[in-house]
Amino acid sequence: MSMARWIADRFSLGGRIGVGYLHTFATQQEYTLQDGEFRPRADRGNARVRPTIAIEAGAFIGKASAAAPMVFLRYQPWLEFPFSPGFIPVMTHTELHLGMQIQIGK
Repeated sequence: MSMARWIADRFSLGGRIGVGYLHTFATQQEYTLQDGEFRPRADRGNARVRPTIAIEAGAFIGKASAAAPMVFLRYQPWLEFPFSPGFIPVMTHTELHLGMQIQIGK
C-alpha cells in the first residue's frame, strides 16, 4: 500500500507499508549427523515473512503529475522472521534507495 502527497508543484512525500514472503536456500551442500556419520541433507529452503514500512521524498522533473518522472530517496526498514528459530528469532534490515520513477506507456 502506498500513499503520496504532492508539495509545491515539484515535490512529493510519501509512505509505504507492506508484507512480503521470502524463501531462502543454502548456497552449499549441508550435512546432518546420523548414526555417527555426516550425511548430505536435502535443502527445501526456509520460509520467512517480510513486513516493511518506508518513507519517501521525491522531486518531479517538470510539473508534478502522475506521468511526470520523479527522482526519489526512500528509507525502508524491514524484518525477516522466523530467522533462526531458537537462536535468532528476528533479523532486522535497513535499505536506503536513490532512484528514478518513470511511467512507461499510458
